[in-house]
Amino acid sequence: MSCYFRHIGDLFDEAGVEVTKDNRAALRACLSQVVGDADGDCPTTWKLVKEWKTDPARRKRLIRALKAFRPGPESPPRAASGVAGLARQLPGRISAGARSARQKASELLEDVFDWATQLDPASVKASVDALRRRRPRATPRQLAETIVRRTRLRTVTVGVGTGLPANPWVSTGAGLLDAGAVLRFHAAMVAQIGECYDPGFVDDPAAQAEILVPLFGANAVSQAGRETAVRGGMGATRQGMKRVLTGNRLKAFRKWVLRYFGQMVTQKAVIAKVLPIIGAAIGGGWNFAETSVVGKRAIRYFEEEPVTE
Repeated sequence: MSCYFRHIGDLFDEAGVEVTKDNRAALRACLSQVVGDADGDCPTTWKLVKEWKTDPARRKRLIRALKAFRPGPESPPRAASGVAGLARQLPGRISAGARSARQKASELLEDVFDWATQLDPASVKASVDALRRRRPRATPRQLAETIVRRTRLRTVTVGVGTGLPANPWVSTGAGLLDAGAVLRFHAAMVAQIGECYDPGFVDDPAAQAEILVPLFGANAVSQAGRETAVRGGMGATRQGMKRVLTGNRLKAFRKWVLRYFGQMVTQKAVIAKVLPIIGAAIGGGWNFAETSVVGKRAIRYFEEEPVTE
């Protein structure tokens, strides 16, 4: 049995999965893929699975993935990187999510959202360290602006690539691919900016929730706050936001941004993905502008300036 399987018997029992010598390797690869361990390293996967077990939302996702698990002749492929990798990886995750959720759109959307916003601390720190080595005299703001420019190019590529084959029959899938891939790039960008200003930021367990503020803005916090009677603190600095996003308020915020993410998918499907060629131009321009907004918001947030939009 894999080194950590004896610690997650409750997950297997809840999902109705029996571990055998024939499916151990595939199960290990499945769990590595779900929690975002691209290398499939056993100790690293166990560390991530242990964190996911204690988080109700991510535990649900683990259970859904295990329920959908079907051992095949080969283990699932390791995660790919870059724009092309995202384009190959996300449809597979969407397909798996659809099977595990029995075609329920809300659960599929949540799967894609969780995948897109899941932080990889090692990757974030490695990226920032490499940038610091190339620009040792740069200020945190200069490094952050470089990260924003780099991310803009990537998201434009996604927008153009998913818009070229657009037609009404594939627009919903293209919109989900675009929105999910762009959100993943934006989450990595925000985390890297946070690491530039606050070394060790991504090691903080609260970072996973905190990145949602620059990603979706203070208005999203305000909207979620209406559901939990939150008053004040909207448009506050980073410290103010961290005080607001706790307990039930954080749950309400996450619930609201999931709805907002769903609206983004629909908008991109209708506006940018229906007309070929034109959809590519709209999608690329949309992603360029959206990345600029999120990047500026993240810089303001980590510079402890009020986030008002």
